[in-house]
Amino acid sequence: MENNKTGQVLRESHREYHATPVAVPQQTMEQPVRVVTLGPQGRLVVPAPLREAMGLKEGDQLVTGIEDGRLVMETRANVLRRLQEHLKATAPPGASLVDELIADRREEARTEREEAEAEIRAHGRDPGEVFAKMEADSRKMLEDRFGKPALAKSPVLKGDARR
Repeated sequence: MENNKTGQVLRESHREYHATPVAVPQQTMEQPVRVVTLGPQGRLVVPAPLREAMGLKEGDQLVTGIEDGRLVMETRANVLRRLQEHLKATAPPGASLVDELIADRREEARTEREEAEAEIRAHGRDPGEVFAKMEADSRKMLEDRFGKPALAKSPVLKGDARR
């Protein structure tokens, strides 16, 4: 990398790209703004001071988009952080989305079991016997595949899990 009066000179192959500092009022920008030149195939070189400020290194992936007519590039971690903040702000205070999801899944499982029991009764069979047979068949299949010692460690198959 070489310096000259207009700013940093960045070389790619045989072409030079100038990153020239631009004066911007401090109340609008925290970091200095650089003017970069669009290269062949739409390539941009992110000047070293900006890469350093963002903690970027070669091979990092950036998420790009257009906001208010501006090209915006940010790290995936930053996008994730902003998304989490947005979702947190939209959730009702004290709400646990995980607890709501678990409650929904348990209600769906209860409804499915009731529907299955009704279907089994409609065919003149005892749901308890049918479910016990299904559980025994499933346990046998898993034992055949993974072995008894592995299944003995499972709280679900030992009957210790919450239902």
